[in-house]
Amino acid sequence: MNKYIKRRIKRNIYKHGNMIMYICIFAAASVITIASVAGRTEKVVLVDQSQIAVTERESIAMKDKDTQKVAAQEEAEETEKEQESGTQATIRVDVLNVRSEASQESEALGIVNEGETFQIISQGGQWIEIDYNGNNGFVKAEFVEIN
Repeated sequence: MNKYIKRRIKRNIYKHGNMIMYICIFAAASVITIASVAGRTEKVVLVDQSQIAVTERESIAMKDKDTQKVAAQEEAEETEKEQESGTQATIRVDVLNVRSEASQESEALGIVNEGETFQIISQGGQWIEIDYNGNNGFVKAEFVEIN
């Protein structure tokens, strides 16, 4: 046999051997997936907003978490109303962003410098609502001193 024919046969064996191996792996993975789905006993009862199917047990846990979030939010609003006062806040850091909402992802209304004092509108949790140039703005409580 010619050496070129031998090389060609070896190359074809290698190429087809890899293909057969991939087909076997795919078939085994398919059988495992089908077997796991067939053996599943939990009933899917809810598809949430992100289109993820969840089981009945998980959907009950999700409802409980939502209830807890609503209760925590209502409690935070009550404490915020209780803490409303006419006190002042003095900035303790060199430069601080004043935000439009009580979130670091919200738009920055402006920048305040150390030592500046502002009227507190309300205070709740990690954020303090201040009167910033006639607008309501939010600053993190850890960076201000309440007078």
